Amino acid sequence: MTRSIASQAQTLLISVREARLTLDRIFLAADVHEGLVPAVRDHALASAALGLGGWPMVRDRNAAIGAGDASRIGVTTDERGACIDAGGLHAWLAGATILDLCIDAAQPGGRATVRVRDVADRAELAVLAALAHRHGARVAIRGSEDGADAVIIDATIVDSPRAPSEWDPVLHCALHDGLEVDAGLWWELHHLSNRALSPDTVESRRHAGPIIVTADGKVIGRPVDDDTDFALLRQGPERATTDSIHSKERQQ
Repeated sequence: MTRSIASQAQTLLISVREARLTLDRIFLAADVHEGLVPAVRDHALASAALGLGGWPMVRDRNAAIGAGDASRIGVTTDERGACIDAGGLHAWLAGATILDLCIDAAQPGGRATVRVRDVADRAELAVLAALAHRHGARVAIRGSEDGADAVIIDATIVDSPRAPSEWDPVLHCALHDGLEVDAGLWWELHHLSNRALSPDTVESRRHAGPIIVTADGKVIGRPVDDDTDFALLRQGPERATTDSIHSKERQQ
C-alpha cells in the first residue's frame, strides 16, 4: 500500500506492486517494445532504489527510451577483448542485453572484462551491479582507462542465488520497505501512466469488462451483475451516476 511518511509529509512510500503497474503503463505508452518492458521496468525500479536517475528519469526520459531499437546493439572483439556498441540506446533499454553479453563472455573462464560504448545516460549502468545477482554473477562498473567515451564492466561468475535476499538484494529491500517518491512527482507519473489506458467514453464503457453493450442496449456476454448501472452509458448531459437510492435498497 502507498502511504505518507509522517516526518516528510510530501513523500510517499510506494509498494513494488504499485510501482510496477505504473511503470509498465508508462513504458508501454512510450512505445518500448512490450517484450522489453519488464526489463526496462526492473532497471527503473533499481535506479530509484539506489538513488540514481530513478523517478525523475522515468518522467523526463521515457520518450527517449521508447524511441530506441534494441536490435542496434552490436558486439566486436579486438586485442582488448569484447566491446559492446549500444548504438546510442538508453542504459535501461540496453542494460538487459549488455548484462547477458557480459555474463556470456565470463562463462568460459569465470570472469571477463567488457567495454561498453555509445550508451545514453551511462551512469545508469550502475543498476547492473544489483541485477547481476539474479544470474549468479557479480559485475563492477568503472570508467574507461584511456578516457574514451566508454564504460568498463568486470563480470565474475559466482554461486547461483539460493534465497530471495540473494537473488536481488535491492528488490528484496524494496519489497519489505517500499520505495520513496516525492508526492507531486508520483502524481505526474500516475498521469503519464494513464496514457496507456483507453479514454473514458460511452463507447469504451460499452466494451469494458466481461460483457459488451451495444448502442441499442443489447447485452452480449455473460449475464450482468445486479449492480450494473446502464445510466452510465447514456449520451451527453443525460448520463447519470450510480443511483444511490437503488444502492440503499439493495443494502436493506
